[in-house]
Amino acid sequence: MRLTYKALRGALLVVSLGLTACVNTLEVAIPNGVNAENCRKQAIGNAVDYLDLSVPIPPEVSVFETIELEDCTYIREIVNEGSVYLYKKGSRTRKDEPTYLNGEGVPKEVYMTKEGRFAVKPDVAIARTMLEIVDEGFSISQADSLNGINMFIALRVSSTTGKVTDVYFNYATSTYYEKIPIEVFYNIEKRMKDELLFEITDFGKSLTYSSCGWAQCPKGREDDGLTMPENGKLTLPSGKLKNPIGGTIVTP
Repeated sequence: MRLTYKALRGALLVVSLGLTACVNTLEVAIPNGVNAENCRKQAIGNAVDYLDLSVPIPPEVSVFETIELEDCTYIREIVNEGSVYLYKKGSRTRKDEPTYLNGEGVPKEVYMTKEGRFAVKPDVAIARTMLEIVDEGFSISQADSLNGINMFIALRVSSTTGKVTDVYFNYATSTYYEKIPIEVFYNIEKRMKDELLFEITDFGKSLTYSSCGWAQCPKGREDDGLTMPENGKLTLPSGKLKNPIGGTIVTP
């Protein structure tokens, strides 16, 4: 089986910790007569095999900045001078792993297998919407400036409501993502929270939350511009825009 470009684009609709079923929604070129379930397992296997857990991970050194908007604050966490995590203040910490409701940790063998166990039910429509929201959050010119480089988007999903509670963006400091206005990420996060509703499995309901993430390079929206409301004013918070990524950066 060979994955199409579209499949590779969403191939990491695997979850952080492998706890979500979005990998089930991969769009793949499946020849006639080939078992689709086997193709799905192969895609999962490829994603899991890609992870080399034997390679030691260097200790993290983080520098934190805050970006103030009119109605919220974003945290810009620069890790080891090379990677940026962008998330709204008040979100669960990005290292906060889900546990069973009784407080027990989830053993790695539960999710680090080719079969995996999923906390949300597979849904092709939701997976497509996730990709579209990111694509449409960027203008064509902004998307072109990214030169095909992916960022990683991670979602935290409520195990009781199926709604998105937290959104995290991760990209390299050396990329054009650093110059994208903070309002772009704000709007993507808002749409994720407003438009996505996951169906939680029995396994997911036994966890404190579900987690989903994927790598994507935005294609950009077709109109390449913002749609102005009737009153002629944009509804996104503008911040003070005193830096390349918008808002006002405040360092500790």
